[in-house]
Amino acid sequence: MKPKDVQDRIIDLANLREMSLYKLAQLSGVSFSGIYNIRSRKNMPKIETLQKLGEALGVDVSDLLADPSRVKAGGYITKNEENLLRYNRTLSEKEKAELLRYAKYLSLEHKHNDES
Repeated sequence: MKPKDVQDRIIDLANLREMSLYKLAQLSGVSFSGIYNIRSRKNMPKIETLQKLGEALGVDVSDLLADPSRVKAGGYITKNEENLLRYNRTLSEKEKAELLRYAKYLSLEHKHNDES
């Protein structure tokens, strides 16, 4: 993985979410100068920084480090997926578990209906 790929991905995700570098700094707890240095390619972010940025951007560190050829066409996640993540963050752990069970049920039900 080339550092440029990770740095580009961070900036692309911020742009996709219409998030300024200043807002990304606020949400992640990473200094504005640190984010500016990432954008300017003056340094490769440490894993701790990637974790903070990933959380602020609503993605896992693995998404930031993923092979760009494996990212689905049209972006990293859809707007609906982004909304689901945003709502998910407001739920308790118990509610998240229930939602996951329901999503699995719907997925299985959909699969079953497609086979009929």
